[in-house]
Amino acid sequence: MPFAPHTFQFTVITGASGAGKSMVLRHLEDLGYFCADNLVPALLGSFADLISTQFNRIAVVMDLRGGAFFDELSGCLHTLKERGFQYQILFLEASDEVLVRRFSETRRRHPLQHEDMSLLESIQRERERLRDIREQAEIIINTSLMKAAELKQVISERLMGQAESQQGLVVNVTSFGYRYGIPMDADLTFDVRFLPNPYYNTDLRSFTGLERPVRDYVLGKQVTQEFIQRFFDFMAYLIPHYRQEGKSNLTVAIGCTGGRHRSVAITHELARVLRTKNYYVLEKHRDISKDEARYQAGRKQRAEELSLVALGGGTGLSTILRGFKHIFHDITAIVTVSDDGGSSGRLRRELGIIAPGDIRNCLTALADEEGLLTALFNYRFEQGNSELEGHSFGNLFLTAMAEVVGDFQSAIQESSKVLAIGGRVLPISLDNITLQAQMQDGQIIVGESSITCYGGQVEKLELKGDETRPLPEALEAIRKADALILGPGSLYTSTLPHLLFPEVVETLCKHSGPRIFICNVMSQPGETTDYSVCDYIETLYRHAGQRDWLDCVLVNTRQPDEALIQRYAEENSHVVSFDAERLENYPLKIVSGDFLSTGDYIRHDSEKLAGAIRQILQEWYFPQL
Repeated sequence: MPFAPHTFQFTVITGASGAGKSMVLRHLEDLGYFCADNLVPALLGSFADLISTQFNRIAVVMDLRGGAFFDELSGCLHTLKERGFQYQILFLEASDEVLVRRFSETRRRHPLQHEDMSLLESIQRERERLRDIREQAEIIINTSLMKAAELKQVISERLMGQAESQQGLVVNVTSFGYRYGIPMDADLTFDVRFLPNPYYNTDLRSFTGLERPVRDYVLGKQVTQEFIQRFFDFMAYLIPHYRQEGKSNLTVAIGCTGGRHRSVAITHELARVLRTKNYYVLEKHRDISKDEARYQAGRKQRAEELSLVALGGGTGLSTILRGFKHIFHDITAIVTVSDDGGSSGRLRRELGIIAPGDIRNCLTALADEEGLLTALFNYRFEQGNSELEGHSFGNLFLTAMAEVVGDFQSAIQESSKVLAIGGRVLPISLDNITLQAQMQDGQIIVGESSITCYGGQVEKLELKGDETRPLPEALEAIRKADALILGPGSLYTSTLPHLLFPEVVETLCKHSGPRIFICNVMSQPGETTDYSVCDYIETLYRHAGQRDWLDCVLVNTRQPDEALIQRYAEENSHVVSFDAERLENYPLKIVSGDFLSTGDYIRHDSEKLAGAIRQILQEWYFPQL
């Protein structure tokens, strides 16, 4: 299929013999044009039909070397335009004196010259025969006073546009591995083996420098940043001098040990920067596929194989886990443990354990089959006047298991086996932690359930307890995860408590994988009344004490049923507003769409969320697939 008209360039080069047409054609070929010399005009239509299926920049030279065929050029060009091909004519000329000198110096014969006609007469005869086509030319260049480098620069500016004027020089940037030898055609060679090597990080070894995990690792190092600044400044100084001297090709080779990680990342970044400066850049990675088997051992090939860590609590976390388990094979749920209401609160006060309720919900959500056993775990005693009233069987089971095996973390592991869950559940901490909120009206409210019941907006949230330490296994899971998910759920009592651990924030900020926040659909009465998506983001950043660490925010933009909206409004809960223009100010990706479930409640659909997360990870880790 031919290229679209706005991307297709067809240039007919003609003019005086000796004016520089061959030099221009060679220069355009260096710039990526498909070039043909001395084409017969009658073949122009067939030539354009064929070549335009593969190339979007074409240049042909047609002149009086074609003899009588050349006289058909105007008619053939008219036919070409009728068939939908747009073209431009570049006409080169020079003074008689200069043309005579050039032919004398090269000792070449003028196409029209014969025994009865001198060189000067041949030049003048040619000028007369070219008069009509010259009048049709869009670009006329007199090369009489031009050096080769100047002509190339003018061609780049006039033919390719001012925005591409730097393309008078083709910059070939190539990565390579010293293990396989230095490229023989390199004009400049740089050794980046002094940079930190991702090969020694087993989580990064299988990726290449074109993929985000390795690219972020290499480019994020301080030594790399300093090197890039100096290196790119040097290239910015050097390249224009090569171009001014008329060099049409410059090959820059960047090497590391194997040519897969560091050199690839630096080469790709150099090519990107040079393109922003309007240079014509050809990027090549010579050794990126060498010894593939050694690098690919154990490599994850699809988004479904990536490891996910979801941080949250309440019904929001268990909801998304139900969708995730059908797509992803490696899921870890890290759960808040500050709930002090209902069955969990009673067990905390009476036995001094961490809150089991949200952990139980996540265990049952990840269960292989949510059948009789999960129904048993979720069973809540309702007999009146009984000490068991209000307790969940699953909460009691976890509490009893902790007594049997000796600690709550082991109890979760053993319960996971009983339920045959497809993933892992970890508490964010094993310490007895209480939430304390300073409200906007100045009141200090202690306890998660009290904060929710108070109904006001929270100014600041804190953790209280003799010890407030995150679980080491939870921190390690965050470090090793391919992606981190926060939300949905109660912002102040399910999501933010994780960010009150400095160690968690530090690990989040250093993480190189996508950090995704799933924004709530509806506001929570009091706590997030009138919140927009931006307010959620700002609240996360404020409590973390760090900005701009999120990579992606997932937002539902489908309007719920009006009757449901009215019902929620009666309880002071409203649709979270989506301000697209304001969100553009954040350096993150907004993924919006229909993520609502059907039914009598306004909530996320777990399978839609899982599908959206899968797509985000696919684009992040496997953009070429």
